[in-house]
Amino acid sequence: VIPLQKNVIMKKIVLLLAFVLIACNTNTQQATIDQEKLNKYYSFVSFLVQENLSEEDKKLLYREVEEGMKVAPEQTMQTLNSMLAFADTVNKYINNPIALGNLRSYILYLYYPALQEQSKQAGKKYALQILIEKYSPILVVDNTGQRVYTEKDHKGFIEFLRFGVETIAGKKFKLPPQKEQEIKQKIVGFFPQMDNDGKNIFSAMAIYGPSMKQQYAQMNETEKQQFKQNFMTTFNINTQASAGGAMSPMEFQMMSNILRMQHETNMSIIQNIGSSNWRYEYDY
Repeated sequence: VIPLQKNVIMKKIVLLLAFVLIACNTNTQQATIDQEKLNKYYSFVSFLVQENLSEEDKKLLYREVEEGMKVAPEQTMQTLNSMLAFADTVNKYINNPIALGNLRSYILYLYYPALQEQSKQAGKKYALQILIEKYSPILVVDNTGQRVYTEKDHKGFIEFLRFGVETIAGKKFKLPPQKEQEIKQKIVGFFPQMDNDGKNIFSAMAIYGPSMKQQYAQMNETEKQQFKQNFMTTFNINTQASAGGAMSPMEFQMMSNILRMQHETNMSIIQNIGSSNWRYEYDY
């Protein structure tokens, strides 16, 4: 988790929302909004929700910033800039899916509860809150570890299982919707109890899960064999989930530990052995 001053950030979030709320009832001359900053903001939100924003989504975000600019342009831009500082941080971790996923999880942990609280007071939902709930609902908040587990993390985990079963193990992946829901409920229930390594892995699955296919495709044959041997240990445990069996908390913890070791090995393969070079596409 990236060390940040949570109280300072929370205050800035509250200030921005306050500006927007006041602006909704104010008619003053509109200030200029820097398009480059807006584009950067759109990309940042897209990263958080792990979805390409539609034009309607962008208009929703734009209108909210626009309203804030009507009443307090300097303060609104200052607060927006503080949010976009996170976007610059994203670029530091684009080669490491776990670190990048953890950063995303931590930012969501900081913003979403604040948005919920202000939403109750304002009697309305805010643009970022709407898009989070639309594309990547928060399934569980872990206050101890300061992170969240989202619907996109769960989908990434299922994609991770599918890739392992079909591509690496060469077996058919069978997971009925009811069984997938049971797995989701178990992860959500056990997530706050996981150790830090386990939380790091599962809270990064929105990025780490899909990255496996990309990383594997970029590997040479030697790297793929090492990857496969490492993956099969995980698969031996995951077959219980793919077969519809119930996984105990101990099994989840074992799996998270193996996933962590696998990630470390994979990054070593990618960075030190050969030509593979995974990179998260983050443009604005």
